[in-house]
Amino acid sequence: MLYDFATRKQTQLFNQVSGCPSWSPDGESLYFSSDLWIWRVRMRDRRVERVTNLSDIRLAGWGWFALAPHNSFITARDAGSDEIYALYWEAP
Repeated sequence: MLYDFATRKQTQLFNQVSGCPSWSPDGESLYFSSDLWIWRVRMRDRRVERVTNLSDIRLAGWGWFALAPHNSFITARDAGSDEIYALYWEAP
């Protein structure tokens, strides 16, 4: 749902279960996840489109993602327990 404070009205943007909403840096689009896909809603015309499929990525946690400044995606990948390291560092 999108709420417009000026008109005090809300608009349904997508009719399925979704999560992890993230605005594009320019504010022109809203990205979110649903059914192992990342979707985008363009605000100017409310067009909803699939952007990328996440089914081939072992996501960590709930599949959180965000957008970098050039609209590339950032997420946490589950690398398993084989790649856990510890680093001990002492500041001078």
